[in-house]
Amino acid sequence: RITGGGDTAARLLGVDTRLLEKWICNRKIDSGREVFTKPLTVEDACRCRNALAKQIYAHLFDWIVAHINESLSLGSSTAANTSIGVLDIFGFEFFTINSFEQFC
Repeated sequence: RITGGGDTAARLLGVDTRLLEKWICNRKIDSGREVFTKPLTVEDACRCRNALAKQIYAHLFDWIVAHINESLSLGSSTAANTSIGVLDIFGFEFFTINSFEQFC
C-alpha cells in the first residue's frame, strides 16, 4: 500500500488510487501466451515512483516553458531579443533550449 500522499497523487493525476498503487508496486510480464503480475522489491518500487515523479516534473517544466515562450512572443516585435535566464547554484545561465534535465 502506498502511504504518504498516494490518494492525493492519484487524484491529481486523475487515476484510480488502486491502479496507481498496483503499477508502482508491480510489473506486468507478457510472455506471449500468458500475462503475469510480479511484485517489485521495495527498492524497485521506489525507483518506479521516482521515475514517475521525474517524468511529471519534466512534462510540467516543458509545459511551463512553452507557455512562457508563447506569452513572450505574442504581439512583440522584440520577441527575438527576449529570453529567460536561470539562476541556480552554478550561476546565471541562458539556454537556447530549456529542458528539465538541465536542472537534474
